[in-house]
Amino acid sequence: MVQERQIFAGTIVKVHGLRGDVKVHLPSEREALLRYGQRFMLYRDGALIETRSAKRVVPCGGGCLVRFEGITEVETASRLVGCEIWISPGELSFPAGEDEHPAALVGMSVSDARLGEIGVVEDFFATAAHGILVVQGEYGEVLLPNVPGFKKMVDWKERRLLVELPEGLVDNGR
Repeated sequence: MVQERQIFAGTIVKVHGLRGDVKVHLPSEREALLRYGQRFMLYRDGALIETRSAKRVVPCGGGCLVRFEGITEVETASRLVGCEIWISPGELSFPAGEDEHPAALVGMSVSDARLGEIGVVEDFFATAAHGILVVQGEYGEVLLPNVPGFKKMVDWKERRLLVELPEGLVDNGR
């Protein structure tokens, strides 16, 4: 079973080439997880089958080609087809300037200037208009627009995000 606060990065859909590369189908905004991730958990049917590091990640038509450390043969890579790739936020290492990626916010506590504690950023996704942070907490699931107007302060040291939500975005009645 997938552990709490892991981020889904993608699914291995096929082997590519003769050196053990695999094609990974990615939901939107997930390529950075593969590029900046240190170690990945590979799951099949909810069970962890192994942990690997990526040696090479190359964007490729709606996904990425990934070469995992220690995999150099088609036969070994083919056993990974169908696996989901997950990563813990602590395994991400964004270079300067890329740390505003929504994955860098996963695990942060979120407080609203008016309502107080909202919850914790659990995931993210993109829409045609802007990114969305998925926050779980006292108000249930809150879909927070990931735009500068809502984010008032990001405290990287304390792992806290201060936001200013408009009326009606959160159900106060719980």
